[in-house]
Amino acid sequence: MGILAALENHPRYYHPPVIRNSYQAGLIDRLTASFSSASLSADREVLASLKVMKGRSRNLSMNNVYMRKFLESLVVNIIGHEGIILQNQAKDENGKFDQDANKLIENNWQEYGEEGICDITGELSMHELLSLGLKSTARDGSVLIKIVRGWKENKYRFALQLIESDLLDENYNRELSNGNKIIMGVEKDRYGRRIAYHLLTKHPGDYSFSGINYEIVPASEILPVFNMERIGQTLGVPWAYASMLMLNNIGAYTDAAIINARVGASKMQSIIMSEGTEYEGDSKDAYGNIQDEVEPGMREVLPPGTTIHDTNPAYPNGEFSEFNRAMLRGSSAGLLMAYSSISNDLSDVNFSSIRSGKIDERDIYKFIQKWYIRKTVKKIYPLWLDTSLMVGAIKFNSGKTLPYAKFDKFNAATWQPRGFDWVAPKDDIEADMIAVNFGLKTRTEVAAERGKDLRDIFEQLKREQEMADEYDLVFTTSKMEAAANAANDTMPQKKQKGGEEQ
Repeated sequence: MGILAALENHPRYYHPPVIRNSYQAGLIDRLTASFSSASLSADREVLASLKVMKGRSRNLSMNNVYMRKFLESLVVNIIGHEGIILQNQAKDENGKFDQDANKLIENNWQEYGEEGICDITGELSMHELLSLGLKSTARDGSVLIKIVRGWKENKYRFALQLIESDLLDENYNRELSNGNKIIMGVEKDRYGRRIAYHLLTKHPGDYSFSGINYEIVPASEILPVFNMERIGQTLGVPWAYASMLMLNNIGAYTDAAIINARVGASKMQSIIMSEGTEYEGDSKDAYGNIQDEVEPGMREVLPPGTTIHDTNPAYPNGEFSEFNRAMLRGSSAGLLMAYSSISNDLSDVNFSSIRSGKIDERDIYKFIQKWYIRKTVKKIYPLWLDTSLMVGAIKFNSGKTLPYAKFDKFNAATWQPRGFDWVAPKDDIEADMIAVNFGLKTRTEVAAERGKDLRDIFEQLKREQEMADEYDLVFTTSKMEAAANAANDTMPQKKQKGGEEQ
């Protein structure tokens, strides 16, 4: 018996157990050898890929139609054409809404959001600033909003500045003597709390960029907007990261197919000359290249010994559209969008499938709406209100200002993003009426789902009724009564017996 065999049979020799029921995702064999299993920290992974991903994401946003559709769809569905609307709900001590103060604050917020007031460049409105901030976050991974107090160019003494994440140098990483760390330009303490931002004073891609200088801005003056996908992550990554390669390949594949189709439609011909035969065509250009022109119905006699070979590429064929659909379905999954939304292809959808896809997609949009509100206006509004009350910028027509001492009372903002009408609005309205009558839903919830405020609806109805009374007009309510009766018919009815209720 050999030495190895003797050792293996020795009672003290350890035999590792063969585990059969392990996770297949953890197996390492010839089929998974190229499947990377490296595990880095969140910031290390971002640092290794951010610059390249950001550049590719911007390239796609400029040159890829599907990427452009994704970014514009985000703005349309998250921000909407009316923007994110403030509904202030300050209450008096008796529990009733302070209607006058609320309306005054809402009007001033709307005025502050006009172009040339809220943005330090004077070029953006609040709607445009939030839209550009969202698009930049999705395309680049992060955006910064700087809070500027004491701004003298508007009466509120408060302004905002959008800052591209490029001004955070991802290569600026240091350990400081006080125990803080600078990670990709963001200074954090030992608990991971943001202390300051070390911003480049010039954009690194600017043609006049020379030297590296940093401006240190306290974290209290910066609102970072990015989607944190791992614990401790300092900067975000482009939202299309899982679909970028596929989107780029779709674009290149489509370009190649288009060029091939153009070549095929041109009916190209090659002239093959036997040895000793010369054919120089009609003319030559300045470089000596033969210039041939073909016109419809044209016939030409060629010298002896020459033949013509037709080039007629048949591609793209019937497989092109199906393959393209498959690639786009994968890309849309990575972009968290319905395939029909990003492709505008409704050829294979029916009512049920498009409704199901839209509901899933809109649930994602609603989630992003809440997230974006928390990251932006929910943080901006209290700072704006604090500064505006402090300088006495919010005042009634009489000249009376809202007192700063009641900041806590007036800081009662709710935010109304855009709502969505469903694929079958009539059915959904009837379902909402039934839910309201059964007490399963409130009118406030129904209005909010459509991007409206119930208070505004009631006020507008009241004004319309007063206007109708002024002009002595009476409008029929038969439709409203019919709708109410239809809803009441769905309510449980008591059984009748002998003409009496039981």
